[in-house]
Amino acid sequence: MKGNSELLVVGIGLTYIALLVWVYRDAQSRGMEYAIVWLIIVLVFGPLAAIVYVFAREKGNLVPCSHCGKNRLEVSAKCPHCGNA
Repeated sequence: MKGNSELLVVGIGLTYIALLVWVYRDAQSRGMEYAIVWLIIVLVFGPLAAIVYVFAREKGNLVPCSHCGKNRLEVSAKCPHCGNA
């Protein structure tokens, strides 16, 4: 029985880490200046903050940049990663 509870704790921890990584990468891809702030907010307040992030983030489709290949918002004039149009 103890092994199952430890496995559950590890699973929840890994899911939480995956959520943190997703929020940070998504915020960076959308060109949000405060991606690290969103990471910290989700770290402190958990999944509820991630839900708030989903509604507060920049809206639009992500497409690969033709210059650097990283994701950027389709409607962005410049890529937040390389600065090219």
